[in-house]
Amino acid sequence: MIKEINKIRNAKGQLKKLADGEYHSLTYELTQYQNQEIHIACRVYINNYGSIVSPTWDDALQKMRDRLRYRVKDRKETTP
Repeated sequence: MIKEINKIRNAKGQLKKLADGEYHSLTYELTQYQNQEIHIACRVYINNYGSIVSPTWDDALQKMRDRLRYRVKDRKETTP
């Protein structure tokens, strides 16, 4: 359990850097079904950029980095 808490703390630190002062949040959801299958959802959110859900923090954070890069590039191309 301590390992998972450390992963969440690490993800929170990375998300804070990505958010650069914007409101942000993260959630971790673990669901176990009757057939013993486990579903994990790591959600990261940054205001004005929406949320990303993935089975791992690394993947969710990388997808958010990609989204941020795309939006910044898009803004530069449309700014006169």
